[in-house]
Amino acid sequence: MADEIRRVGKKYFVQTPNYYFPFDPHFLFPCFQFFPVKFQVFLLMRFNMGWFKKCGSKETAISLLGNNSLLKQSEFTSYFPEAIVTKEKFLLLSKSFIAKAG
Repeated sequence: MADEIRRVGKKYFVQTPNYYFPFDPHFLFPCFQFFPVKFQVFLLMRFNMGWFKKCGSKETAISLLGNNSLLKQSEFTSYFPEAIVTKEKFLLLSKSFIAKAG
């Protein structure tokens, strides 16, 4: 996706949640991204989590995790090397990263 944004956009603004922020914005659960995958799958198969309904299978849960992963600053910056990357703060913690170009 980042390559396509950079290819077609002379100017762009892209924002993504910070992996290290203690609240996962997809699953709306504190520190969800830090749990082992097996435990994440367990939760996803037994409960409605954030914006998602309970998963019917292990494969569905694993796919959902793969499609909703969070980025660390170094990963995000590597996708937009020519952009200025800033941090959005919440209570002195970096909540998200923003890449601006143009």
